[in-house]
Amino acid sequence: MLHQAGFNNAVATLGTALTKEHLPLIAKGNPKVIIAYDGDSAGIIAAFKAAMLLSLAHKEGGVVIFDKGLDPADMVNNGEIKQLKDLFYAPISLVDFVFGEIIAKYDLKNPMQKDSCLKESLEFLHQLSLVLQEEYRIWLGQKLHLPLHLIPTKVHKNNIKPTSEILQSNEDYYTLVEKIIIKSVLEDMDLLEYVMNYLESSMFFSQREAYEKLLKKDLEDSQLIGILLDERIKAQNKEMLKRQMIMILYKHYDERRKILIKDSTLSLREKSFLLRKLQQYLENLKKGDLIVDESFNF
Repeated sequence: MLHQAGFNNAVATLGTALTKEHLPLIAKGNPKVIIAYDGDSAGIIAAFKAAMLLSLAHKEGGVVIFDKGLDPADMVNNGEIKQLKDLFYAPISLVDFVFGEIIAKYDLKNPMQKDSCLKESLEFLHQLSLVLQEEYRIWLGQKLHLPLHLIPTKVHKNNIKPTSEILQSNEDYYTLVEKIIIKSVLEDMDLLEYVMNYLESSMFFSQREAYEKLLKKDLEDSQLIGILLDERIKAQNKEMLKRQMIMILYKHYDERRKILIKDSTLSLREKSFLLRKLQQYLENLKKGDLIVDESFNF
């Protein structure tokens, strides 16, 4: 109905709640996201959950609530196109809506409830970026009539180090590479088979468990969700992803080469043959040739 009314950038979740699985689709093009729900209790709860989900995914946008039992289809049928446009152009911001709903649950005249309201508000606040935390702590102080020293900001414990620091540590660097591969697949599941053809879970170091969950398509896993929502990890297209995969393969087979050198169970002739073959494979990887050679799985 919205498309018939000229709102061609509208999509529906077809009767389900907005979930984390929708985020990779929404993320394409980094649009401003306006969510619209009925004004009944179920609609408000759904809007609250969706607004929180999008806020923590660092999406810009807002919430529109349809009062008096109406929905967009009703308004289109009634010819209220201008009213619809006005609603969509003046939504409540996502973060404002979340905080507003948290505060509305409590009686702020009751000290115990006010304390509970502050705790829930801080729990949400501390998941936002530091810039948003600084902005909204002032807003919260005014709403809750509290001094600012009771509303501190908090640095995220899971912050990823700057690239300059990452490059100084091979372990951290390859952690980033592994997360890039995983996030690239999460944002485009069509890449999964491509990655599976070359990378086994044993080739991953810090993100092995996450990769195994990805192979099982366990998209509700908290570790995968954390990687997906971390905007500092940039997904890659297929060509750029190939480079990341080559890095993982090179690291893995270079380790196999070191093990082979120390292997005392092979004859000198066998070891020399395998080392030459393995060295050639590593050289091919350096040239950008993404190939699989199962003869190295010794």
